[in-house]
Amino acid sequence: MSQIIDKIDELGKKGAELLQDEELRARLNELRGDVEGNIRKHPIASMLAAVAAGYFIGKLFGGR
Repeated sequence: MSQIIDKIDELGKKGAELLQDEELRARLNELRGDVEGNIRKHPIASMLAAVAAGYFIGKLFGGR
């Protein structure tokens, strides 16, 4: 159990270091803008893709 906790702490520290990286932060903001732009250009297709993804994730983890 302590190994799992240590691994989680290590991953948390790595994640915090990544969030402080300005280049990565700028790239993520750019990617977010691209995604938002595509959603605004194609709202119906985006909604259908979201519903389909939700359906398949639900089937995958639903257990029925």
